[in-house]
Amino acid sequence: MIDTGVPRLEEVERVIIEFAMDLHGDYRGKAAEELGMGVRTLHNKLKNYTRSEVQPGASELNSHREFSKDPAGRVL
Repeated sequence: MIDTGVPRLEEVERVIIEFAMDLHGDYRGKAAEELGMGVRTLHNKLKNYTRSEVQPGASELNSHREFSKDPAGRVL
């Protein structure tokens, strides 16, 4: 596969899930609700992240975890 510099969907999903977990203080129920998924789905995804090795390019995504927020603190 040719590396075009575009992150894989799984890598982007992981960054978004990690952001939601940070935002809600690692409270899975609130993070799952915010993400529009069930708690069991979120649990399974988090479990898979701890089992998998870091994919090439994922470290670049994880190192830039700054998100713009509006005055109310919501992510833009």
